[in-house]
Amino acid sequence: MSVFKVNDIRGLYGKEWDYETAFRIGFYLPGLLAAEKILVGRDARLSSPEVFKALTSGILAAGCSVVDMGACATPALYFATIHYAFKGSVMITASHNPPEYNGLKISKGGALPLGYEEGFKRLEELVKVKPEPDGNFPSHGPDPSRPENLESLKKKVKEEGTDLGMCFDGDGDRVVFIDEMCNFVSPDLITAVLGLHYFKHYPEKVKENTRVLYDIRSSRSVKEYITAMGGEAEFCPVGHAEIKRRLRQRGGLFAGELTGHYYFSENHFCDSALIASFFVLSVLSKEGISLSTLISAISKYHYSGEINFQVENKEKVIDHIRNVYGQGLVSSIDGLKIDFPDWWFIIRNSTTESYLRLVLEAGSAEELTVKKEELTAAILAADKSFKNSG
Repeated sequence: MSVFKVNDIRGLYGKEWDYETAFRIGFYLPGLLAAEKILVGRDARLSSPEVFKALTSGILAAGCSVVDMGACATPALYFATIHYAFKGSVMITASHNPPEYNGLKISKGGALPLGYEEGFKRLEELVKVKPEPDGNFPSHGPDPSRPENLESLKKKVKEEGTDLGMCFDGDGDRVVFIDEMCNFVSPDLITAVLGLHYFKHYPEKVKENTRVLYDIRSSRSVKEYITAMGGEAEFCPVGHAEIKRRLRQRGGLFAGELTGHYYFSENHFCDSALIASFFVLSVLSKEGISLSTLISAISKYHYSGEINFQVENKEKVIDHIRNVYGQGLVSSIDGLKIDFPDWWFIIRNSTTESYLRLVLEAGSAEELTVKKEELTAAILAADKSFKNSG
């Protein structure tokens, strides 16, 4: 049964709603009331101090201030709301219900009550966005790198006008970002953003450890941006086991992968989507700019993302590509990567699926298109059975 009633929020505290629910209500309440300061009072129930702490923590986290009226009668709170011209107030009480219940009576300016249609309905939608884990993944698949799995997040970013969106994978160790314009942010560029966190805003964490490892598939922009801040950028093979090993072996500061894994020496060289998210938010706050603006300053090239090819003889294809493009700077640390002055590409065998994966980058959109067509034709010439899987 929902605790969001016609006239108030009310239910068995600890069973039908809890600390987290109260925090989330508090977080969304200032926006709903358009209030910069909210008056909060409470009754004498044993759970009221905890509800107060949770509710006001959420309000404060939203950037709104709180005026604590302490234990008081509901009419006294109404009087203070009107007399001191508060745009919103909350009375923590379940009125006449038994002591195991608690609730919230929420008022707008003038002590006008907030009801279900006037606000609780919207508040319920915000608070109860997929509250229970569901292993069937009914909303979208667990892989945040697939565009179709980001559509609902993009829609929410647009509807709410948020600064960004973050999508975690099924076990919470990967994170992908959507900017405020609803554009997908390539995860390799977030590696550069994390460099800004360390080298500009927290240089005391760096000390003599300036080495940053980045996925071999990453844009050149990543190395250039980190190097410009005094970092030592070093590419490494794909895969979390290899990256963790190399980060520890090389004594690196942190590492980033195209899949949205980010690894931190201060986290015992393990990956953490939450730490990466906090650091990105910290950078945006300290820089005072949007995510799209920051990414535009980092990204200088045109990047293809991963393109999958289904072929029968992968090694034959890779050998053929090496023969055709071998005049460039060749690296075989993971698949085949060849650099030219104005563009580069890497083609490698997927370790998890039956594909060859191609990534390329160029200085212009036109050159990217030309080189992509050339490489596709070269793959076709090497293996007549290939299928471009996108």
